[in-house]
Amino acid sequence: MRDYLIEKLYECSKKPYQKYFKKNDPWNIDKNTLMDYPEESLGFGLGSFLYKNHFDIQEKLEDHDIIHVLTNTGVSVYEEIGMQYYLLGNGKKACICLW
Repeated sequence: MRDYLIEKLYECSKKPYQKYFKKNDPWNIDKNTLMDYPEESLGFGLGSFLYKNHFDIQEKLEDHDIIHVLTNTGVSVYEEIGMQYYLLGNGKKACICLW
């Protein structure tokens, strides 16, 4: 039940966060294109991560999934919260807005 509640809170906060806090431009790439990158590249790793977890690229939030790939962090609620605190501890204050 707790995980469900946290996921719903995330869904409610995602759109306002994208609109009001994320000022970067969308990457303008899709996961099919990422799969054309060399297998040892970060782009291919991101594409594999997206396919493995049945995700699509979320506009202006692409860098979040890159962090999942670089830190080899899963997508469960427990792992996601852990990654958010890892980022906070490393100076990325905006990440905690999603939680």
